[in-house]
Amino acid sequence: MSMSCGDPKATPADKVPGADVVKGAFKLLDTRPPGMDDVRGTVWLAQASEGTTVTVSLTGLEPGGHYMAHPHAQHCSVADGGEHFQFSKGGAAKPPNEAWLTFTADKSSMGMTTVSNAKKTRKGAVALVVHPVEAMDRRAPQRPHRERPARPLPPPRSRRREGRRAG
Repeated sequence: MSMSCGDPKATPADKVPGADVVKGAFKLLDTRPPGMDDVRGTVWLAQASEGTTVTVSLTGLEPGGHYMAHPHAQHCSVADGGEHFQFSKGGAAKPPNEAWLTFTADKSSMGMTTVSNAKKTRKGAVALVVHPVEAMDRRAPQRPHRERPARPLPPPRSRRREGRRAG
């Protein structure tokens, strides 16, 4: 399965059997676009023998608004997350080498989607950056985004919780 744009009906990352799961709450960046002040949410990144699964769930979005999320290679405190995480560093700046999650907020201002990839991110993806599609980075590849809310992922830790490995 390629990690492209997402499937809201896919198995969420926190439900992947036997996966190491990292969960984190979003942190709003000072560089976020106007209208993003009320965004709250959670991101899960699961790594299992089948690869990587990422799920994002947000509230406080513009109803009907279109959004994009990408795992990033640095923490949000470093250049707003720095470069996009790539499965093959220096490769194509698009799926399946990058994880792109796209979704539309519903009438209640909620948006959620899940993507999967047969490869593992290992420790390379440390933040998930979300922004409106219209704020898409249009600069040269590998330059960091400047406008978006973001969420750093905590470092992976293994411990059992509710029958699955979580971090």
